[in-house]
Amino acid sequence: NQTDKALAYYQQALDIRQKIAQQDPTNSAAQRDLSVSFNKLGNIHLSLNQTDKALAYYQQSFDIFQKIAQQDPTNSAAQRALAFSYERMGEINNQLGKSNEALNAYQKEFDILKKLADDDKNNSSAQRALSVSFEKLGNIHLALNQTDKALAYYQQDLEISQKIAQQDPTNSAAQRDLFYSYGKLGLFYKQLKQNKPALDFFQKALPIAEHLAEDKLNYQAQQDLKNVQDAIKETMLQDIEMEVKLTERYLGKDRLDERVMAAMKQVPRQQFVPESVQSWAFHNGPLPIGLGQTISQPYIVALMSDLLNTDANDTILEIGTGSGYQTAVLSCLVNQVYSIEIIADLANKSRARLKSLGFDNVTVHHGDGYYGWSEYAPYDGIIVTAAAPHIPKHLVEQLKTGGRLVIPVDCPNGYQELIVLKKRANNKVDIQKILDVSFVPLTGEHTTTR
Repeated sequence: NQTDKALAYYQQALDIRQKIAQQDPTNSAAQRDLSVSFNKLGNIHLSLNQTDKALAYYQQSFDIFQKIAQQDPTNSAAQRALAFSYERMGEINNQLGKSNEALNAYQKEFDILKKLADDDKNNSSAQRALSVSFEKLGNIHLALNQTDKALAYYQQDLEISQKIAQQDPTNSAAQRDLFYSYGKLGLFYKQLKQNKPALDFFQKALPIAEHLAEDKLNYQAQQDLKNVQDAIKETMLQDIEMEVKLTERYLGKDRLDERVMAAMKQVPRQQFVPESVQSWAFHNGPLPIGLGQTISQPYIVALMSDLLNTDANDTILEIGTGSGYQTAVLSCLVNQVYSIEIIADLANKSRARLKSLGFDNVTVHHGDGYYGWSEYAPYDGIIVTAAAPHIPKHLVEQLKTGGRLVIPVDCPNGYQELIVLKKRANNKVDIQKILDVSFVPLTGEHTTTR
């Protein structure tokens, strides 16, 4: 970090190289060395945020590389050096906010790299350089709000990355490039709030990141895995936020509790669905979990958790554990969750799954949730994750005064309503209808008896 000394040494190197180059202007090696010195001085000034000085040095470096390349158009090394110089000019202009100048430089870099790649289609390095150039052009067009052009360039970048990765599946660098290409398209669609294609590309990037992250000493691979996992979860949260806004007139608010959204991000939803549908885990829709049951869409899980209006010290009863996803979300919000599941296989698997994932404040019981769980009553809140034909009186009785019951209930005309029941003093209740929903039915021997 001794930039003053570094600058002094680079300047002395430049002085010597200028003298050598002046003595023999036809010596391309001397000219190339001089260009490198200009480039290094540009780098040091750029690190000091002296962008105007950096640009001046890069320009001098560029002028030399351009002259060398013009003298020998068939020299691929000289052409690559010129392309690199165009890249530098593009980067510095981009930092200065001169998007059109940056685009012009990147386009000229691309023209050179495309010719080199076309001349040697089996050269993976040349193909990779072209792929990176496509990405840069995509970035600059995106910055200029030219999304159609940006998308076209990103797709061409992906096509090359896919081809290189397929040619050598064991090449970790090629796999990493493919990961970045998928991720770039995911981020592109996420920025446009087109979450379905965004998730599709993030999901394609995820297994590559997981494979590369098997090298525990590779910090970049670990960071890449975390980044794509976060991007997937953030896209799901964005979907939830958008649906909350769409249903604002029913909910009476345009956002959910921050604690609920944090819990939704924390819980790894892919761990609560069968492997066959894990690629859909973070899409905002219900998924089958076997035995005729489903895991609710993230929006509904978040909404019902929000409607409980939980406190960190609360004790909650859940009717219908299912795969344990809603249970896990509640676990992040309250002190203790008791959950009842009528299907023994689901109860056993969910109990083991929740324990293995570290949700230690959860107790899962196999039984008929229609009757609640009087042993640990009264509860601060009760949530039912299957549609009941009516509101079970046992659940109301097991609520504390001031507690809430969130439950989907069948209606006479064949649809279901999500209801919030608030228990007041003297066992009186207030019932609020929220919105129409669709749940699997609450099963059990007595669900048809009021």
